[in-house]
Amino acid sequence: MANTHSADLESGSSQYFSITDASQTGLDFSGDFTIEFWVKIESVGSKAQYFTMKGNSGSGGTWYGVLMDTDRSVTLAVDNGSSNTTVNAPAGTMPVGVWTHVAVKRDSTTGYVLINGLQVATDTVHNNSMATSDPLIIGGRWSGGAISIGSNSRFVDGLMNDVRYWSDVRTDAEIQDNIGADTLASEAGLVGRYKFNNNAEDSSSNGNDLTANNSPTYTTDIPYTGTLVDISTDGTLATDLVSAWLTDSSGLTTDLHSSNTLTNDGVSLTTGKQGDAGDFEASQTDELNIADGSQTGLDFTGDMSWAFWIKPETLFTTSAGIINKWVNAGNNRAYQFYFDNSTNDRFGVYLSPNGTSGAQTISTVDLGEDLSTGTDYHVVMTYDASAGVISAYLNGVLKGVATGAATSIYNSGAEFAIGKSGQGSFDGIINQVLPYSRILTAGEVSNLYNGGDGLPYLAAATFVPTMQII
Repeated sequence: MANTHSADLESGSSQYFSITDASQTGLDFSGDFTIEFWVKIESVGSKAQYFTMKGNSGSGGTWYGVLMDTDRSVTLAVDNGSSNTTVNAPAGTMPVGVWTHVAVKRDSTTGYVLINGLQVATDTVHNNSMATSDPLIIGGRWSGGAISIGSNSRFVDGLMNDVRYWSDVRTDAEIQDNIGADTLASEAGLVGRYKFNNNAEDSSSNGNDLTANNSPTYTTDIPYTGTLVDISTDGTLATDLVSAWLTDSSGLTTDLHSSNTLTNDGVSLTTGKQGDAGDFEASQTDELNIADGSQTGLDFTGDMSWAFWIKPETLFTTSAGIINKWVNAGNNRAYQFYFDNSTNDRFGVYLSPNGTSGAQTISTVDLGEDLSTGTDYHVVMTYDASAGVISAYLNGVLKGVATGAATSIYNSGAEFAIGKSGQGSFDGIINQVLPYSRILTAGEVSNLYNGGDGLPYLAAATFVPTMQII
């Protein structure tokens, strides 16, 4: 059944979930393990927040756990009773007010932390048996034989959803592929799973139902929207969407979502993942464009995201532009997105905060694999203005993050264009270009990718959902 609720934990009310050691099966890991969950932090207090732990974190206690410190770093801790080993993701890893997927795992003597499917930290940890008579806790810390309260409290202040415990090491690919997928209760290695779908029941086959302590509540705020629908009618995927080009059977120039009708300069019509697509020839410098005075919403000065499908027809012997609002003449530089020709797996972003070349920043993000000709790829690029961070997703998975980008974008008078930039022209098919005036979440990116099928944009929705997620 599709999940419709999440657990809402209030730190000030000492709310948490637990199960005694005598009542559980499979949660005393003898070796390898994986823990993953969705969390949406509401506030960062003066103490660390423990997402989950089993054991006694007091002196001499054997325990494992996942926590967020006050600097918003994320830690996997494994204590063998005499010393504590940890894997520490960097400060600022955990955002506030944003659904984030966290996964930790222990493989032999190595521990790993993954955020939204991307491995961000690894280190040596103990590989001893984690058998302990202490309870499993979600949302707080057990220490000295009791839950930590008062000035020593370590409760989560935020929402949690779909907490999974595995008695084996999930590969990065398995975590990425199932980050938003419903998992069968009988799947091998799954020893506990808590959807918090208006209850604290275990949906694995072990029956490790939790006890709710101090009355945590449930909310309809969840990482995913439940059943996938088309983009135009999805309350999340249509939010802050600026335009929708080259999607459904809309032709080359029609903006299905807004009024930003493009001009066609040499692009041929073909079929893409979702209806019509543009076939761009680099040798002819084809492009679709719109004058600055005719467009609405494309003068991004802060947060933005760009989602699109591509199918390269030639490899990138020269840099290949995808999105462009950038003219050197008259200092009208704003932004441009392109494939870097130094490798076949790198995406580049130019941003200028004042229109000049002197202040522009150039960010490159490795996608982790060489792109091939004749293959469809779904690409999402997000820009966090306050942090100056560019993130790149390929086929629904976060592949890389670049820091040090400009923290604002110039409101340029340059035209907007698809298919080329100042770095060169793209040779291949571009389909379903979707700009957003906000940062897409990992769950939203996964929804747009939709297991490789993509989602349609239908102004009058007739799409019949074929896939459900949690």
